[in-house]
Amino acid sequence: MANIVLGKNVNVEALIGSAYMVIGCAVSCAFEFENELIGKTDVNAGLYRKKRVRISDNRGSVNGLVTLENTATRLSAFYFLQEAIVRSEQTMRFVFTDEGGETKYITGTFLVQSISITADVSAFAEFDLSLEGTGGVEIGTVEPPPDVFCPELQSDTWETTEGGTSISGPGIGGKSYEGDEILVVFREGTQFDYTAGAPGNREYGYDGVNISFDPLNPFNLDERVNVVWKAFES
Repeated sequence: MANIVLGKNVNVEALIGSAYMVIGCAVSCAFEFENELIGKTDVNAGLYRKKRVRISDNRGSVNGLVTLENTATRLSAFYFLQEAIVRSEQTMRFVFTDEGGETKYITGTFLVQSISITADVSAFAEFDLSLEGTGGVEIGTVEPPPDVFCPELQSDTWETTEGGTSISGPGIGGKSYEGDEILVVFREGTQFDYTAGAPGNREYGYDGVNISFDPLNPFNLDERVNVVWKAFES
C-alpha cells in the first residue's frame, strides 16, 4: 500500500531570494488545475460530441492563523498586503509530504487574487490567501539534503593488551567504528559511560578514532572490550 499524505504535511511556500518560505501558520491548503474544453469536429465525430483542450488554468489557496512578523522560515499574511507584492507575480510551490517522508511539489507563478483576514472575538485571527496561476506548473520531487544515509548498526569485540588503556578500530571482525557514532561500550560485560573529559572509573572517552579508559584502571590479562556503533558509511 502506498504511503498517504496527511493534511498537516501540505504547505504553500513562496520563493524569497533563493529560498522558499512557508506562508503563515497554515490550517488548510488547496490546489486546483482546470482545462477549458471546447468543441472539436472532424469527419469521424459521428453522433458524439468530441472536445479538445483550449487553455488551462491553475489556482490555489491557503488558510491559516495570523502572525504579525516574518521569521527566518515563515511569512506573515501581511507580507502579501504590501503594494509591491500584492500586484506582482510570485513564484510559489505547494509541497506534499507522505508518511514515508517522500516529498513532491507543484511549482508555478501566481498572482494574489484576494486576501482576507478575519478575527472572531472568541477565536484566533485567521487569513485566507487566494492565488491565481499565470503560466504553467511544474511537478517535481524535493531533493533530500546531501549525504543522507540509512545508518547501519554494527558491533565488534576487541582483544586488549594487558596494561593498556585504549583501543582503536578495526576490531577482530575487521570492522572499524572510526568516524561513526559510538552507542555502547562494554568491558567484560560492564557498560561504561561516555565522558567528554578525561575518563575515570566506569567511563570512556572517544576522540573520533580511539576509545580510552581510566589510566588508573588498565586492562587485565585477556580482557575484552565490546563496542556497538552506528555506521553511516559502508
